[in-house]
Amino acid sequence: MSSMSLSTTLMLSLTVVLLAAAATGQSIYGDISGTLTSTSGEPIVAAKITVTSLEKGGRSYAKTNDSGNYSVTDLPPDTYDISVEANGFKTFKETGIPVFADQTSRINIQLSEGLASDVVAAIPRAVSILKTDRTDVSTTFDTKALIDLPVRDLNFTQFELLVPGALPIFASLKLNQNPQGGVPVNVNGQLFSGTVVQLDGTDNRDPLQGLIVINPTLESVSGMKFTTQNYGAEFGQATAGVVSIQTRSGTNSWHGSAFDFRRTDWGQATDPFSQTPLAPIKRNEFGASFGGPLIRNRVFFFGDYQGTRQSTTVNQLLSVPTVKVRSTCLGPTFAGGPCDLSEYASSAIYDPKNHQNKFSGNLIPNSEISQAAVNLLQLLPLPNHQTTAPGIGNFQTSVTEIFDADQFNTRVDYNASGKLKLLARYSFADFRDDGSTAFGQTAGGMGTNPPTPSPQGFAGVGQTRNQELSSGFVYNLSPTLVTDGRFGFFRYHLNLDSLDLGTMPAETIALTPGLNGGDIFSRECPTLNYSLLGLLSSLGIPPGLTIAIVH
Repeated sequence: MSSMSLSTTLMLSLTVVLLAAAATGQSIYGDISGTLTSTSGEPIVAAKITVTSLEKGGRSYAKTNDSGNYSVTDLPPDTYDISVEANGFKTFKETGIPVFADQTSRINIQLSEGLASDVVAAIPRAVSILKTDRTDVSTTFDTKALIDLPVRDLNFTQFELLVPGALPIFASLKLNQNPQGGVPVNVNGQLFSGTVVQLDGTDNRDPLQGLIVINPTLESVSGMKFTTQNYGAEFGQATAGVVSIQTRSGTNSWHGSAFDFRRTDWGQATDPFSQTPLAPIKRNEFGASFGGPLIRNRVFFFGDYQGTRQSTTVNQLLSVPTVKVRSTCLGPTFAGGPCDLSEYASSAIYDPKNHQNKFSGNLIPNSEISQAAVNLLQLLPLPNHQTTAPGIGNFQTSVTEIFDADQFNTRVDYNASGKLKLLARYSFADFRDDGSTAFGQTAGGMGTNPPTPSPQGFAGVGQTRNQELSSGFVYNLSPTLVTDGRFGFFRYHLNLDSLDLGTMPAETIALTPGLNGGDIFSRECPTLNYSLLGLLSSLGIPPGLTIAIVH
């Protein structure tokens, strides 16, 4: 594979939105709303509503309007208590109200007449999240669902395939160009790149390929909402769907986790129809998370780490020139008679000077063999495997690909007051991919790549480092006016280099003068595809090699 370097992708986004209190929550927040009435059904005006987070202790406030309606907006996903106070009525309290991102939990309350010192504790009830103020079609995954559902390789984007209308599509990029493992998903027949991905309310998608940049670790995610139809105008880039992901934050209690998953080929059955033995595979995924209060009820911290160590081996049965071919065609002085390709009798070899004439018996005069062909074919190894058909499947080898990944996330939340909330997160993902070649790396950096040089078809070194910074704030200017600001930055940096980067094998082989000229990325061995059924080739002579072996 030739070297390549994907240029750094940079995305900045800064949004400030002024919303009425009756508006629905933004993509990373939820709301609690409802109607407050007396036992006779009359609306209660100017009642004080206090909503308190069970895990963080933060409080938000609202008042009922002339119709008795209230709405507490921009609440981080959590479980909340609600307290209601009104003149001439008993104080009402209810606990355990769940709030999900980009959704409204509706709580209608009826107050009894009495003293404010009398407290009525309501029995916890099922909370209605029926949408009466919008028509978006979506699927929500909460923390419990993300923990309980099985997922291969801890790949978070696999959950997107559980959404109605979502189907996997053929990836245009190879796996080594998408080491974060983002699954390309087609939503309702729309283009894959039309799905917007947001992490904590800021963009998390490469605008060129549509790939997720930070594929979050499972330990860092608190929930996901996948909207497939009728999403809001705030998602102006979306033409297929919107994936909104929220990361975890610390709480008033310290908590943590640790895990280790290991998968090997132990106990795996061999393929009875394969001539090659079972190749070993090892994959180990491990990590931990930790979070808690830096200042109780005010400042919270959460961080996690996930590492991956994988070694995959593939056994390959390939074809190389036979001993007879090497002894007659690759001699340094071309002595000892013609180049004998008689073992490949099933493919006729034509004289390139006269395409109507065949070389009798597939014997090519040594005077017709080019030095470039000799230099090139000398790079191929000798046969090492017995076969009934000469030159077919006579070389057995193993290639190994080593893949390592290190990812971490850190997040800080600050409840500055009942009106102001801030958050900041930094995510880092580093991937290293090292793939070997079936024929090895020859002297001087010259080498050849067979059709499948490694498990993913990659022979070289890949280094990818993705980073993302996300921050935001919510400030209640008044009971009817809210300011919501976000800032996001991500960097998608991918380098893929072949093992012989910087060498000049094409010049050494004398394949094509000037082919290795120019910058460093042209100084390597070009990809060579060949067919040993004819061991010929070059100038459009049917059939044969795509490399030249005759003048």
